[in-house]
Amino acid sequence: MQSLSSRPLNELGCPTLHFLTAFLLTDTDLVGLGIWDSEMRQGLTPTAWCRSHLHVAVQCNEHAARTVTDLLDLRYVDQILAVRSAGIDALSVAAADAVADPGHARGLLWALLTDPRDKAHALGTQLMTEVFVRGIRDYGSAPYNSPRPRTNS
Repeated sequence: MQSLSSRPLNELGCPTLHFLTAFLLTDTDLVGLGIWDSEMRQGLTPTAWCRSHLHVAVQCNEHAARTVTDLLDLRYVDQILAVRSAGIDALSVAAADAVADPGHARGLLWALLTDPRDKAHALGTQLMTEVFVRGIRDYGSAPYNSPRPRTNS
């Protein structure tokens, strides 16, 4: 199958790759990809460690990158087709609207960040930044719950 994504996942850059694997892939996806380990490693929760492991696999292995790309292309095929046929002005409005609707933002982000048009990709980067900043702020305002108690050494 020819991929709908024009920008390969492994060429999107580390911050974008980390963001996409955290925002778009579920733990069930990781199990299906064969990248799941329920043990804590290096102080990370299983979901964080597995995503970190996936990041390395995608960067180092073209087959792994293509497998994840195909999974996301199939999941978001409708959004990809809509984005590829839309003009930049309409995409700008859609990106602004998606800020308030994270469910809609997922497919739109994938479609924009893999779009071959530089202006569409830039809109995806802006939307990703907005989602990322909001997530960091929410995380920062939440009470800190460490997965393991800290010890004084």
